[in-house]
Amino acid sequence: MKTASRYHPSRYHPVLVTLHWLLAVLILAALAVGFFALAAMENADPRKIAVRRGRRRPTASRRSCTTVSTSWSS
Repeated sequence: MKTASRYHPSRYHPVLVTLHWLLAVLILAALAVGFFALAAMENADPRKIAVRRGRRRPTASRRSCTTVSTSWSS
């Protein structure tokens, strides 16, 4: 049986795997909102500002997940 080295684990911690997939879903959702919702609106439409403000919380969530996973794995 091959032993895992300190710097190259054979398996990642389940929390890191979960954060990885959570980030993937959040990024794809942000791309979908930008592509489908924002691209279809006129620049002068006041709803566009509301949609952009609504994207702040998911952006903060992505940053938090990235920070946690980076600090966890180092």
